[in-house]
Amino acid sequence: ATYSISALSDKYCTATSLPTNKATVTINAKPTAELTADETVVCEGEATIQLSADVTTGSTITWKKDGSAFTNSGTTKTLSSVSESGKYSIQASLNNCLSEVSEQTVTINPKPEILTLKSDVSAVCSGKTITLTATVSDDGSGDFTWTGDDDISGSGASVTISKNVTTDTEVTITLAYKNGCDAKETKSIKVTFYAIPEAPGVKDQAYCVDDTPSALEATAIPDATLNW
Repeated sequence: ATYSISALSDKYCTATSLPTNKATVTINAKPTAELTADETVVCEGEATIQLSADVTTGSTITWKKDGSAFTNSGTTKTLSSVSESGKYSIQASLNNCLSEVSEQTVTINPKPEILTLKSDVSAVCSGKTITLTATVSDDGSGDFTWTGDDDISGSGASVTISKNVTTDTEVTITLAYKNGCDAKETKSIKVTFYAIPEAPGVKDQAYCVDDTPSALEATAIPDATLNW
């Protein structure tokens, strides 16, 4: 709008005409700004988060993360690493007017890692028990999934396995872990259950008093050691 002002008199003089000046006053509308995220929580390496700023045309955008301004050219920003988690905000500036602040909080969770997978012994006889224990990179509150054999007992980071076998049997046990995000990779371990050997064959002996006895003979399965 245009406003006019005229001087009628001052302390000493009265105007015979009305000298006039004009001033134009412009009230600019505040720009608008909206920050959106295609996802707010993802796992690192599995997905990214894209932030999009929708502002009034011609506006300058101020981007901030956790209250600190950073440089970002354009109206989008792609996030992919754990360190980029936080609260993001934008504010638009146009004609010396500022928009309201628009915010989005996003989280990129790290993928846990199975650090170790160990057995208390690597091999036992049929019917005996082997204990398997894992350590992980977080607090271990996630889900442990043990696969590879139906004779696994227990849950969590430590389980046992016991098998009755008639032939030597090697078993591969695989562990998967998930705590919000799947572990970077699974781990596997091999354990062996040995069959109980058959009793050796022994020949009966008969001889008379004062005769020289023959040696007792026993026949064992191959690779077996006889204990008399």
